[in-house]
Amino acid sequence: MVCPKCGKQFEGAFCPWCGSSAESAELEKRGDEEIAAEEEAFKAEETLKAEEEKKSAEQDAAQKQAEEAAVANGEKIRCPKCGNVFSGNFCPACGAKAIEVDRCPVCGAPHNAGDKFCAKCGYSYEKKPSAAAVTMAGIGAAIKNSCKSALAFCKKHSKKVIAAAVAIALILVIVVPISVVFTSPVQPANVDRIKIGDTQERVLSILGDPYDWEEGDLTFDYYSNNYLKIRKQLDEIANMDDMESFGDLADALEKEEKLNAKLETLEYKQTRVSFDEDGLVEKIVFNASARERSSDEEDKELKSKEILTESVRIYERSDVIYTLKYKDKSIVKAKAQITPEELSDAYTFSIDDPFAPENEIEFSCKVVENSDVKTISDGNCQYRLDQYGKLTIYGTGTITQSAVSSLGKILIKEVVIEKGITGIGEEAFASCVSMTSVSIPDTVTSVGKDAFSRTKVSYTTYDDVKYLGNETDKYLVACGLNSQDVVQFNIHNDCKAIAGGAFENSSNLKGAYIPDGVISIGDDAFKNCSSLTSVIIPDSVKSIGDGAFSGCGGVQNVTIPAGLESVGSDVFNGMDNVARIDFNGDLAAWFEVMSMDGIASVV
Repeated sequence: MVCPKCGKQFEGAFCPWCGSSAESAELEKRGDEEIAAEEEAFKAEETLKAEEEKKSAEQDAAQKQAEEAAVANGEKIRCPKCGNVFSGNFCPACGAKAIEVDRCPVCGAPHNAGDKFCAKCGYSYEKKPSAAAVTMAGIGAAIKNSCKSALAFCKKHSKKVIAAAVAIALILVIVVPISVVFTSPVQPANVDRIKIGDTQERVLSILGDPYDWEEGDLTFDYYSNNYLKIRKQLDEIANMDDMESFGDLADALEKEEKLNAKLETLEYKQTRVSFDEDGLVEKIVFNASARERSSDEEDKELKSKEILTESVRIYERSDVIYTLKYKDKSIVKAKAQITPEELSDAYTFSIDDPFAPENEIEFSCKVVENSDVKTISDGNCQYRLDQYGKLTIYGTGTITQSAVSSLGKILIKEVVIEKGITGIGEEAFASCVSMTSVSIPDTVTSVGKDAFSRTKVSYTTYDDVKYLGNETDKYLVACGLNSQDVVQFNIHNDCKAIAGGAFENSSNLKGAYIPDGVISIGDDAFKNCSSLTSVIIPDSVKSIGDGAFSGCGGVQNVTIPAGLESVGSDVFNGMDNVARIDFNGDLAAWFEVMSMDGIASVV
């Protein structure tokens, strides 16, 4: 045995030269052999791994090379978003839409990213291809491949060439023109396929990409080729950046002027599709004989008109879809909004002719019952509540609480009072908790107490006084104060009526100017305004409600108009300190006013 420590041979349990154990020597020898074996195995594993990686890299390189070749040949597409190579319309890795930018969409010739025009056909890469151009490119490619096959076929079957040639000629003469017409966005057949309410996606699928269109546009325009050809030339001039002299510039300007002059007199076809805010078609106009200057267009003669909406419901705003067709093959599809107020088998309405606005085109449609609308009559007042919560009141007379309540106060959101109504009764709309707006006409001359209490109507404020009215006259009715701390105010000159209880219990109020033009002062309008010192009622006031100034103990001067026609009870009750009364009328009128119960207490 060789001693692992000193290297000498020995027999026995211990080395006689260094004293090392024979057992430990055996263990060390065995350990060295195992380590050597493990090192050999590790080297073999590393070699195998390197070979696999090399093989994988070669396969990846080959696959990448194949993909590049497939992209170059147009067999596959590289995703513009993630770079993945695939076949189809959408990337399977990220879902992006395939956009092929390395070939001309018209003739299929390859091009570089910075090229502006196709070197083969002159197509401008700065514009999107029309549907017709793309279709023609596809037809051209199909014809090219067919020709190759035909040549091979002729070599092998020369006797049948004549019959095949005739068949191919028929296909070229018949199928190709039909295909072009079928895909053109400025042909009546294609325009007729678009319907009111269609989505932008459907329009794009039928007519293709519009001219000079950007994402978010609500109008698509399409033009015939004669128009687009001139536009293309004008765009090329506008984009010229390689003019080397003033001569080049002058030539370009001269050419541009001639093209513009030609464009002004050109007759072309145009299709315009308009969308609403939801991206749905709301109007389609196909002009078969358009001109750049609309004044040069001749009036089109209407050939036919058609309503596509079978019927509408009474009292409901409805869209009526119609189609107009003209003798020059122009087409208009649109919708008109109507709100019929009577049942009819032939309700008539009219629209302006899109090509001649001075002319009207008359339509008629059927108007049917509307179960969602409630209608009632109360004397001469008519009430109509639709399914949207709009209450319309028309006729003559005064609006009453009982009539409004019978319709369901909780359902009322908006109130429109039409001309002819003269009064709004006490608590007429009280507790209409969903009511947010009211329109009051200038025929209303009296408003009862608490007519709009516990509602959500919005008031217009002037000099701390709250008013209701309409869009034109916002200050027709004075309804109250913004604060009980108000000491003095002037009522707006446009005010016609002071509502009942408008300023009741305003104990801090010392002065209130009522302008000439106010016709009525409602019940308890100034009741218990104990700090008020003077009451001047203008001659325009015709009626004063019950207790209008009762409890105004501080009043010392009162002016009573001569033209009073109606005075309620206890108008001046509690005015114990009145020292002076002014009356703007003659003696006969004075005696007539004195006979009124409400005046007697102050006189």
